[in-house]
Amino acid sequence: HGGVSQLYSIDLKHESFIIPFGLHIKALITRASLGKYNRNPLSEKIKQDCPIIYDIAIFIALRLSEIYQVAIAEDEVAFIFLHVGTEIDRQNSSNDKLKCVLLCSDYLGLEKKIYAQLTQDYADEITIDAVVSSYEELERQTFDLLITMIQDERNYNYPSLLILPFQLDKQKNEIREKIYEIQQVKKKELIFNHFDHYFHPELFFVIENGSREDVIQKVCDKMEALGYVSASFKTFVKERENASSTAFGSIAIPHSVHMDAYQTKIGIAVSRSGITWGNNLVNIMLLIAINKYDKQILLTINESILSLFENPEILSRVKNTSSLAEFKEIILPNL
Repeated sequence: HGGVSQLYSIDLKHESFIIPFGLHIKALITRASLGKYNRNPLSEKIKQDCPIIYDIAIFIALRLSEIYQVAIAEDEVAFIFLHVGTEIDRQNSSNDKLKCVLLCSDYLGLEKKIYAQLTQDYADEITIDAVVSSYEELERQTFDLLITMIQDERNYNYPSLLILPFQLDKQKNEIREKIYEIQQVKKKELIFNHFDHYFHPELFFVIENGSREDVIQKVCDKMEALGYVSASFKTFVKERENASSTAFGSIAIPHSVHMDAYQTKIGIAVSRSGITWGNNLVNIMLLIAINKYDKQILLTINESILSLFENPEILSRVKNTSSLAEFKEIILPNL
């Protein structure tokens, strides 16, 4: 788990994970050494829905393969995924939670009750970092959302939500919508602020007839020539690809499981006719080189761009682009 925590900032040392996982691995190694494998129907779906957790599972499988000198089938990776996914869900990292401040006029003595109810009902979405009783106190705070019981035009200076202390249950939908809206705004800002940092005009390729290997080679070579990755990066990308195809639908996201790029960059290859990629025909490839300090931001950007490609019209427009500027012109307004 040392490698996992270093690469992915996810701690798998908790006994609720280690004991059942250890038993599973013991059985897996026995099966692998006898050449028997569990079938798992989930592979394709989970790869698409939870690429990061799937990646951790691949990373663990590659390490086990190395340590025990056995081949681990891709179907087995899906079972490792289930163990890791359950544990990550249990920890429910607070990275994505909105930082909130609760503004109450304290004479009502209601703040404790409201604080307790909000932190209980929205534990997965928000943290309340401060409870204040005046607008002056807000100036010293940094937060994503002001939750207040006071009707005042100063609320408009902040992303804010007016709550009715005795009607919180009735406001559940409104509160959830507000939380979602702010989460989306934050994601958009992140991409707008970092787009030019992570993409580079020279890392945009139009491919008309090339194999998967050719495209990976071409983009990795360019990244290396521009000084963003080391010479071994290409080998790690191929190793990850061989462990399990990074394509789903008409998109592929090749990458290395090691987050050791000198600088985080995303290389783009578009193909109108499609690149044969295992069982898929890929029109858009995003090859990702990650420096560990950027991983959280990059995951968010990646997720937002990929969810855009679920729209067939955008997908079709993007695969016909011929420069990074055109790609950017389609992506940013549609976020």
